[in-house]
Amino acid sequence: MAEYHEKDPFEVTSDPSASNPNTNFPLEGRDIFTVSESELAAIADTAPSLHTLSGARVARISRNLVIKKSMLTLPSEAEAMKLVSQRTSIHLPRVYRSFTVYGTGGIYDSTGYIVMDYIDGICLSKCWETLLPNERDDVIRQVVDMIRELQSLHLPFVGPIGGGPSHGKWFSIYGSGPFTGVSDFEEYCNGRLEMAKTTGNTPTSTPPFKFSSFVMVHQDIAPRNLLLHPSGRLYLIDWGCAGAYPPIFEAAAVARESDDDGFSHSVLQRLEYNQQALQQLMSIRAVLHFFNETDVSFCNIISWFLYNSPIHGILRSRS
Repeated sequence: MAEYHEKDPFEVTSDPSASNPNTNFPLEGRDIFTVSESELAAIADTAPSLHTLSGARVARISRNLVIKKSMLTLPSEAEAMKLVSQRTSIHLPRVYRSFTVYGTGGIYDSTGYIVMDYIDGICLSKCWETLLPNERDDVIRQVVDMIRELQSLHLPFVGPIGGGPSHGKWFSIYGSGPFTGVSDFEEYCNGRLEMAKTTGNTPTSTPPFKFSSFVMVHQDIAPRNLLLHPSGRLYLIDWGCAGAYPPIFEAAAVARESDDDGFSHSVLQRLEYNQQALQQLMSIRAVLHFFNETDVSFCNIISWFLYNSPIHGILRSRS
């Protein structure tokens, strides 16, 4: 009898045919703007997958297009990508369509979809170790240039583009906010800072947060979210945590990444930032760490359960 191996719901999987340009993709030759949302949603489940993890799926629907679906994808992600495409020279996938289907379960009882460019490149997390020193240096230069350009984009509001809850390393997996303005955001951060002081995770002398500017911040710049094109051009993907935040949030997010490969350290070495502001923000991470790690595990379990258990079909049939 063959040995049974249970599939790990938290392991990234992909279909090799998704990377083959000769695959018969379901929407090849179709006008993407004439395809109904219901057909797109159905195809997102069946087209060859480039990336699948815990209910989130990126599927290739033609030689030039992919569709992303996730219960954690909110309208703000596509809006951030459009804004950055319009107002910077940063390389990222162009957004063609985006929509939300409600009543699908999950944290927000919805599933978001984004139709965007397929980028012919390799994930930096898969090739970083094999790059030559000069190639690594060029990658770091491009990343730092991206961050500098994002931080030149000053925004007159706080949080995700178009509104909604904030996501990222400094917020709950369920989202924090929405924030009504600077004072509301400072109150949120200072509340966590006081918790850190009470628990001994930061000195009681640590000054309160006082933010003077808000810029475009990706909040998740890491090798897993960078695609290296054969030309050497770097593309930044996964804008789900992006929004208007203080500039230090980008450096802090990079600093929080595991740095076994030296990527984060190399970026921080070339990036200008206030070390005191970084330490101040990092001090509240210990307070958030336990709750967020617990939340992430719980969220992944619920996400997998909703998509893979028999009750998912029952819930969908009753919606």
